[in-house]
Amino acid sequence: SDPESQHKIIQPLVHGGWAVVIAETGRMARYEASLSHFDMIVIDASVSMKDGVETVQTIRQLEKFSGCRATILGIGFTKDKDCEEYRANGIDEFYSQPTMAEEFAKKVEELC
Repeated sequence: SDPESQHKIIQPLVHGGWAVVIAETGRMARYEASLSHFDMIVIDASVSMKDGVETVQTIRQLEKFSGCRATILGIGFTKDKDCEEYRANGIDEFYSQPTMAEEFAKKVEELC
């Protein structure tokens, strides 16, 4: 995602006191999730649906071993059918344009 969009998403997290780790690819996200437990994971779903779904599925598999469950939020430009595919594979909520940043910030406040 572009730096401006990424900043809009990360800013409320940082202001909410979250420690933020950025993984530039699904592969990096899967690696990070295999090393540590995260309370919340944000997936940029507009990049590659196959990679995003695989990432969500892998994280959910890892959680079976750890006993911990992260809230996984999807963001980005995507089609309704793609949102449903993500939900069917373990994503908790999805935020799309044009209200993505505002709705996402509200959700972060709820989780704090």
